[in-house]
Amino acid sequence: MRGSCQRSGPWLGLLHRPRPVIKAAKIILLSAAALIVVLVAFFWWGVQQRYETQLHVPRVDWLPATASDISSSRITGWGNTHAYEFHIARADFEVLARERSWAVKPIDKETSIMRYVQCLPEGHPDLKNPPRASSSAGLYYEDRKRGGAGLTVLYDDPSDTAYVFTSSH
Repeated sequence: MRGSCQRSGPWLGLLHRPRPVIKAAKIILLSAAALIVVLVAFFWWGVQQRYETQLHVPRVDWLPATASDISSSRITGWGNTHAYEFHIARADFEVLARERSWAVKPIDKETSIMRYVQCLPEGHPDLKNPPRASSSAGLYYEDRKRGGAGLTVLYDDPSDTAYVFTSSH
């Protein structure tokens, strides 16, 4: 046909829609974009690792007053890792274990656990210490879930030192 314009294309139909439909489409697109921005920001915030460290403090709330020289390190972010190391007499440690429902058993072979130094940030001066503690005489308890989350506790008799390591991932 002479004088008539042939118009085609997938978006052309949108131009001839009623105004409320165009307004609703804009709202949906803006909402989807805002949701994507929020999800990316949440993911970015979640994977950022944050470190909290306490070195050689005399006291923490959850330990008995007989615990001393307490060091801990915590990494938070997408998951949560916390490691404690402290000195305590075996009898006092056994009381703590009962209160916490840790079914500790005597160690029957060389056993190791991650120390607080494993959770320290790069460049920290205490990173020179060995990252794992091991013992062949003392008490041990482990409650790990699938994927490694859970709790490990080690008490070393010769040094009267307890190690507690928890992880949520």
